[in-house]
Amino acid sequence: MAIEVTVLKDIQEYKEKIIFNMSLRQLLCSFISVVLSIGTGLLFTFVFHWHISHTSYIIILLNIPVFYIGWFTKGNLNAETYFKIVRNWYLQKSIRLYQTTSLEINKKKEKRIEYVE
Repeated sequence: MAIEVTVLKDIQEYKEKIIFNMSLRQLLCSFISVVLSIGTGLLFTFVFHWHISHTSYIIILLNIPVFYIGWFTKGNLNAETYFKIVRNWYLQKSIRLYQTTSLEINKKKEKRIEYVE
């Protein structure tokens, strides 16, 4: 007789939290976002002489994908895995299990069968 142990779903979905209740992936994406923000802010304000209020729009647009990659999960899949599956779904050649034919071709085949009999 086998012994079965039931494990609750919330235990299976456990992810280790490091700092500020963030996982390592989220922490790395936050660090990348901070570095990207500082670099972009310094570049656009001191090199291109833009006002910081205009630069903030560029910083926000650059940080949205970074945060999205860090926090996105769908069905226990991270962003890269999920979008790889979606990309393959739309770009792969579709497999048809049947061959399409027009109605006229089918009618001609039926007429041939009638004459043979």
